[in-house]
Amino acid sequence: MKPSITLQRHKEHYEIADSFDGRAFSRSEFKQRYQAAYPTRPPGSMIPSDFCVDLHPKGAETFPKFLRQPRRGWYQML
Repeated sequence: MKPSITLQRHKEHYEIADSFDGRAFSRSEFKQRYQAAYPTRPPGSMIPSDFCVDLHPKGAETFPKFLRQPRRGWYQML
């Protein structure tokens, strides 16, 4: 993936997560909002766990970390 595309996806994930105004949100809520905002993105590209400080998904080591996972399947902005 090209760096500019990667940075755009990071920005998109941040914007969607930030739209929950600090409240915890489920993976399905995140995917719903993401799909509504970016309908051309494939469903498999919406992965909030890649951006969690308390998770270490393989392949996402260099991703910015701006979420935490208070419980399984739920996320919250830091």
